[in-house]
Amino acid sequence: MRLQKRRVLVLSSLFCLICGCGNGSDPAGKKIPIAPLDIVLDETLSISENATFVTDIEVLTSASQLASLQISGVDSSLFQLNKGISLFFKDAPDYENPSSHDHDNSYEITVSAAVGVASAKKDLVITVLDRNELNLGPYLPLADSEFDYENWERLESNLIVEELHSEDSKLWGARFLEDDHFLATRQDGFFVMYDLIDQEVYRFDVKESIDLSVKGQGGLFNFDFLRRDNGTFDVIFAAAIINDNETSDLGVYLANISTRQGLSIDTPRQLFKTDTNSISANHFGGDVQIIGDDLFVTSGDRNCRSCAQDANDHRGKILRFEIQEDGMLVPNPRNSINTELKREIFSIGHRNPQGLAFAEEFEAVLIAEHGPQGGDEINVLEGGENYGWPLATFGEEYGGGVIGTHRIPEYQDPILYYLPSIAPREIRYVEQNNLFPELNNSLLVASLKFQMIVVLKLNEGRPKQSIIDLSGFGRISSFDINSVGEVFFVTHSSPGRLYRIR
Repeated sequence: MRLQKRRVLVLSSLFCLICGCGNGSDPAGKKIPIAPLDIVLDETLSISENATFVTDIEVLTSASQLASLQISGVDSSLFQLNKGISLFFKDAPDYENPSSHDHDNSYEITVSAAVGVASAKKDLVITVLDRNELNLGPYLPLADSEFDYENWERLESNLIVEELHSEDSKLWGARFLEDDHFLATRQDGFFVMYDLIDQEVYRFDVKESIDLSVKGQGGLFNFDFLRRDNGTFDVIFAAAIINDNETSDLGVYLANISTRQGLSIDTPRQLFKTDTNSISANHFGGDVQIIGDDLFVTSGDRNCRSCAQDANDHRGKILRFEIQEDGMLVPNPRNSINTELKREIFSIGHRNPQGLAFAEEFEAVLIAEHGPQGGDEINVLEGGENYGWPLATFGEEYGGGVIGTHRIPEYQDPILYYLPSIAPREIRYVEQNNLFPELNNSLLVASLKFQMIVVLKLNEGRPKQSIIDLSGFGRISSFDINSVGEVFFVTHSSPGRLYRIR
């Protein structure tokens, strides 16, 4: 399952009592309306451990003013109200170490609402459920001695790699819209669709409708999509865009794509743009991932290291939005970093994150990000956390030299890092693959530098690594897996190529 969108509820007024619906008295004896209240809230709720959000609270009132909420009860000290309506645990509950008053994973509170002299209460019991967890322990370095990938196990038994198509430009993002239609992005601004049935190739140039910047590491990046109906998809993609003052930013766009007759794409509309006005043409990030009704976007530091630690700067961040019914984006109200200026910021302290994946088995979002000279990281993403860059990193300056320190206790450690760098790009979590069962319960990481796909077993304590060696095929930038289990990958090389592993 994907992460579920939680219904956002607002405090609403049913009607204003102009004509009155009850009476009370103020100290001067003047008649005032009494506001009937009703708290709309399930009396029992269940949430998974390690999550802080519990529920949004709706209060129905006939008064024109908003109700005030309070929490009380034996476990109330463990909770807080955010923005007046959202109930959170202060600290994520741990099923194995419950902090409820009876230590039974059952938390009891009372929610109270008041408007003027009117009030209402509702008791609430929250049950914390166990979930399968990533049991990885502390950070796990892969230093020079451990990195010796020449000696890593290779998954090469019965692998057949065949070239399906070649393009004039480097390919970047790639996904199956459906088993018969494989969609990829060219860095120079084209969507390319390969029809596996008739073996036709279709292209669409987005440069005609967006101010694409292809300078440096810029260009058309990754995408994800929502299926509308048969053969029609809402595609959300990221791109480097040039501003009027010749600086550049990361833009997020929505376009409707149809595969009914070849490839047709309507004019993309901009959903979001960072406001960095960066002169650098590097470190855009540029990955997007739809998880439930949330959109995650990676934004690189644009070579501004200090910006990654600024909670009001888009650079060096993971952003999270809610996708509205009309396709528009709003900052997710449950983001743990909710500043007045940048309410979409979900986590900070990233260098150049270019891979996002959802591991359904663990209900975990994983990210891969580039280090400088070494120090590439695989991280478990948690809202409100600081991932350290550039204060905490195992990377070095190009040519040698220390950057920050290796660890800072209050910052998040990676589950592993790489020395030297492998240049991780696309990541995918595979729960089950009937064609290649050796990929089951694994995180796959595309390595640009070493032309391989790293296979990480994450459910066995220390990650066990093996590789699909694709040396000679080009820099692996993206891949996807069809329903049969075949792996399709594209290369960030000139020319860019599409291959199938079967």
